[in-house]
Order: sequence, then C-alpha cells, then structure tokens
Amino acid sequence: MSTSHIQDLIFRMMTVDLLRIAKERFTYRELSQMVGLQITVLSRYVKGHVLPSTERAKSIWKTLNPIVGLEKELLEAVKFDEEGYFDNTKIIGDSSLLHLASQDALAKFAGRRVTKVLTAAVDGIPLATMIAQAMGV
Repeated sequence: MSTSHIQDLIFRMMTVDLLRIAKERFTYRELSQMVGLQITVLSRYVKGHVLPSTERAKSIWKTLNPIVGLEKELLEAVKFDEEGYFDNTKIIGDSSLLHLASQDALAKFAGRRVTKVLTAAVDGIPLATMIAQAMGV
C-alpha cells in the first residue's frame, strides 16, 4: 500500500469518527438533512460497516466540521485568568476534543507529506501527539 492510499483510508476513517461525534448530538434524520445522504447509508458509516468514498468523505467533512464546531468548542474551553494568562487545561485533559482537533489537522494536511509535528510549549504535547498519531508520523 502506498503512503497516499494509507492517508486516504485514514482520512475516510476519521470522517466516520466525525460522523460518530455528530451522531451523539443529532439524530440520523437531522444528519441526513445536513449531509444529503440517506439514513441507512449514514447508519452503515456510523456503525463501521462501510467506509465512504474519498469524495463523499470530503463532502461529509466539509459539511459537518463547522456544525460539530471544533472552533467553538476550543474557544469555550480556553480560559484566561485575571492576569491574562492562557489556561488550556480543559483542552489538554479532554481526549475527545484532542481527537477532534487531530482530525481537523489531518483534513487540512490531507494529500501533503508531513514528516514532523512540533509544538512550541510543553502543554502542546498532547495535541501534537494526537496529530502525529493521526498522520502516522
């Protein structure tokens, strides 16, 4: 298997993970209306019986990523103390949020050759680790 084929499969599986996260918040009927797919097809994806094609995965990702709201979740999780210091404890302690962030990074770098993931500070290590794992680096 070539690296690009492996990355493609990983992205398709990550899209299924995103669907599963969305399924925790929405019904199949609501998801069906959002992504324009039949409920039975979505059910097969969520249950892991079938993987979406690459094009369909990209379409699902493009639709659901803003709705599931990674940016909103991150903004709500980040806190500043009275002195203006950044507190990201809620982010680095939330594995599902880190997983969603790693999926987003994988989607943004899909098709590109990534050989390293770096972080500027120690508190970025959990996210960098999840991203590196998702990208197979």
